Amino acid sequence: MKTVTRKHNMLALFLVLAAGLAYGAFTLDLFGIHRRQFSSEEWLAGGSWTRGQMANDLVSSKTLVGKNRGTVVEALGTPDGVTYSYPTDSCTQK
Repeated sequence: MKTVTRKHNMLALFLVLAAGLAYGAFTLDLFGIHRRQFSSEEWLAGGSWTRGQMANDLVSSKTLVGKNRGTVVEALGTPDGVTYSYPTDSCTQK
């Protein structure tokens, strides 16, 4: 009887660990499945999830570095506040 219980406990532990690893890989985007190349049109039309998918590309490509405020607002839209913040879903960023 103890052997059966121990096997069930080990199986339960394995399943919990596997589920945790799968969840972590998904939310941390370890495989790059949530990344998207920056597109101003998609950024403007999309919500925080879409913007989060494009955030890494926008930063790494330096698309807007050195651009004036008007160009940035044209590409990203009017900021949500005084601090020029744009909502993104940060769980997709690495």
